[in-house]
Amino acid sequence: MKYQNVYECKNLDFERTYENLCVVLPSVDKTQKGHISFRISSKKIAVLISPNGKVQVAWENEKEKQTFLPALESWLKTDNDQKTELKPLYANVVNVPYPPPEHFGFAWCKEKFTFFQKLGLFLWMERRAERKRLEKKETLKELDVKYRRILKMVDSNEDEWKP
Repeated sequence: MKYQNVYECKNLDFERTYENLCVVLPSVDKTQKGHISFRISSKKIAVLISPNGKVQVAWENEKEKQTFLPALESWLKTDNDQKTELKPLYANVVNVPYPPPEHFGFAWCKEKFTFFQKLGLFLWMERRAERKRLEKKETLKELDVKYRRILKMVDSNEDEWKP
């Protein structure tokens, strides 16, 4: 799985959710730790639900998640039969090339979160580029000084050149 998010579901009724998922999906299991676990193989989505209301979802691409999250929200049951809402807690992104593309971003829910604004990556890249420009400028100054010395030597008709 390329992407993985952890959500929080307030007032999750764990047992009713498990019963509902058993009716809706063919392969729902409880793990040794008591979590609800299931996969949707046609969409390559894996879900793990803990008794304390944490929901972990892993998927391959953004379209899958956008279509799957509303369905998952409808399958989860709460204590008071209120509308279920998943609040994003963590996002794990795997296989991000370095440096990331200029407009790199990833989505938690329905809103986008910009990666480089949070980490200051582009500020670091700008500072690095500025250092390289200054180093290049210093190198050009050194070459200019050497060139002027050579011109002076040629003009003065010196026999021996000293670097």
